[in-house]
Amino acid sequence: MDKIRRAAIVLNSPELDVKVLEKDVICADGGVKHAAGVFMPKIVVGDFDSVSLEKCGCETVVCPTIKDYTDGERAIRYAKDNGYDEVTIYGAEGGRGDHVYANLSLLAYAAEIGIKAIIRNKNGFVVYADDKNGKVELDVGKGTTVSVMAFGSEATVSNSYGLFYPYITRTLTRTRAGLGISNVATENTIGLEVTKGEILIFVTNKAM
Repeated sequence: MDKIRRAAIVLNSPELDVKVLEKDVICADGGVKHAAGVFMPKIVVGDFDSVSLEKCGCETVVCPTIKDYTDGERAIRYAKDNGYDEVTIYGAEGGRGDHVYANLSLLAYAAEIGIKAIIRNKNGFVVYADDKNGKVELDVGKGTTVSVMAFGSEATVSNSYGLFYPYITRTLTRTRAGLGISNVATENTIGLEVTKGEILIFVTNKAM
């Protein structure tokens, strides 16, 4: 059985609030500013509008300044093209709201090109699921807060387990976030079945 290859992707966030655990680290442009004394970047990709090439101290992939993709997208594409199976994204939150939304969208982009992705932060993690893959199972810890949001106009979760409020053919919409926010895990492992649309699952540590 082939070994799963994992990499970290560090984005250009105002701060890095959680330890990077992966050995191979891909920085998206200014994400490299978090490296000093914390991790050793394998490569930096981006248009270098946030950091100078001379300060990177490692291999770089230079993107054009005028482009129709983000440095985060290019980092995920680099991971895919270089044989990584899974990526953990750090620094996705904080800063400008449009950047946060674009960073959350990286989870859907990763799924689209066939690489597994998760966003980690000091409070927990975020994952993406859709009706193409259907079922998702997560180890979260009993008592953890779990919020499920439609990523798009509408999504249907047909079944679930391990949650205080079960999803039984529940339709989630962009305008009714309250239907999926602040559920609670009743078991260490939870599961959801998505039969229509796309969702984001926000898992927040029970201490929060």
